[in-house]
Amino acid sequence: MASKRAAAVPIRVVILTLDAHLAGAFEAARARLARQVPGLSLSMHLSADWMRDPAAGARAVADIEKADIICNMMLFTEEQAAAVLPALRARRDHCDALVSCLCTPEVMQLTRLGRFSMGGGEERSAWSPISLLKKLRGKREDGGTAGERQMTMLRQLPKLLRFVPGPAQDVRTWLLCMSYWLGATDANLSSMIAMLINRYAQGPRAALKGALDVDAVADPLDAAVIHFSEPIEDQLEWALLPPAVGSVVARP
Repeated sequence: MASKRAAAVPIRVVILTLDAHLAGAFEAARARLARQVPGLSLSMHLSADWMRDPAAGARAVADIEKADIICNMMLFTEEQAAAVLPALRARRDHCDALVSCLCTPEVMQLTRLGRFSMGGGEERSAWSPISLLKKLRGKREDGGTAGERQMTMLRQLPKLLRFVPGPAQDVRTWLLCMSYWLGATDANLSSMIAMLINRYAQGPRAALKGALDVDAVADPLDAAVIHFSEPIEDQLEWALLPPAVGSVVARP
């Protein structure tokens, strides 16, 4: 738990993402984090909103201009990124950290976590963007689909990097951000944000560094059936019931 002195420190975190599919998890994560960091201002902006409403884009830009930590997630196309890209470029070197995952190359290259930068050119070091993405692809001889190989590497690499000093720890943070986001739960989102604050809070926010609780990534199921009309809490309880076999037919 953060100390009273650390908890009172204001810090602004902005998440930019595709749409509202994680809105429920985001609100729950904000509530979890508020108990640790009452001074936290956490906002989420959706490209689905700013592409149809210029006012939504203006609100996103206004938050980016004041943000201490910025998370760009799932901005897949140049059109989605266009409204916020100039503001991101302007803020990149003046915020504590900027992380991009699953985004267009222009947004990915803005990633800056400590000594790890994706805008550092095409260098062939072990932790350059090109080398990193090659590692994430895995090897065909490992078996499984391309997606399965990527998820396997995404789980394994942070464990391998845990005790490697230097910039490798910043690379590990980037990989964990990807895992937390793909996990898509309030616990994972709150831990992702707490991890970034713990590692990169600077200046007047330095009192927060290392002060927050961070849980390990809760891996999502590889496959699941979702009942969209029932609360997710009820569906989780169903998982505890004895196994059953059902069938779906065209008529009685």
